[in-house]
Amino acid sequence: ARMREHQRAVVRTLRRETTIAVFGDVVPAGPRGERRAGFEKGGVARIERDGRDDWSLVELSGAGGDSGDVRHALLGRLAREAARAGAERIYVACAERDGNVELLASNSFQPYTDETIYLRPPTPSDESLARLAALRPAEASDGLRLSLHHRAMTPPAVARMEAIEGGAWDRLVRGTWAPRSCVTPLLRLVEATTFIVDGSVDGRGPEIGGWIQIGVAREEGAEHPHALRISLAPGVNPGPIIAAGIGEIARRAKPAGTAANATLVVRRSYEGGLEAALADAGFTPSGELRLLVREVRGRVRAQGLLPAVG
Repeated sequence: ARMREHQRAVVRTLRRETTIAVFGDVVPAGPRGERRAGFEKGGVARIERDGRDDWSLVELSGAGGDSGDVRHALLGRLAREAARAGAERIYVACAERDGNVELLASNSFQPYTDETIYLRPPTPSDESLARLAALRPAEASDGLRLSLHHRAMTPPAVARMEAIEGGAWDRLVRGTWAPRSCVTPLLRLVEATTFIVDGSVDGRGPEIGGWIQIGVAREEGAEHPHALRISLAPGVNPGPIIAAGIGEIARRAKPAGTAANATLVVRRSYEGGLEAALADAGFTPSGELRLLVREVRGRVRAQGLLPAVG
């Protein structure tokens, strides 16, 4: 309570982004009202809104004295703003250093999976890779198949934390959405296209062997990579599919003026079988992040059965 009495906050909301700035004396002044050196503090929390229900925390910074106090105050204010806006969940990805995970856990964030980021620089022969696998563009009828594939490939605890609604898979078909990753809120893409890997591997699993989504960067520069998302069933050979995805990106990046940009892949800890294929394709690991989520309010819109009364 004393911390909140000695801070001010500014909240700025744009179409998809909200910035919360906290500044002032987070630690109270001295007994005679003097401001003690090292306690003048400020900080910023910036979020991206994924539709109406989910927020993604993309920046959390504090300065002056112990910045942990400022970040703690920002997380509290962020939770109150999310509740006021009707958000259900706040997601964040962070490296496991500087007490990040401990700070988030103390503010009711729960870790639920880890991700590794891979990067690959372009090569002159990339366009020729597109013919190494037959990629079928996703069609409207693939939405249910994508949902079943996700359910089969995703641990129940992770699926429960992310609570993807059925209609999202139709947006994946159209290339206007992709399942969450640590880099999703930061990518700036000029186009995204989803391709289907046809055929159940063992005859018992989902009706498709997987999918990939390619995203072409909108701007030049190392900070604007292309994106390649991969989800394959066990038993599917990922090598030709990854190569074909690289080729498709190269072919589309040339007219966009971003052919010199690197390509980024994110692999989750439970997605086995991709490490060797990514290394063979020229991808190298560049970082590991932990994904956490905080429930802001209970989910009351999910359909369910109620007992008959009377």
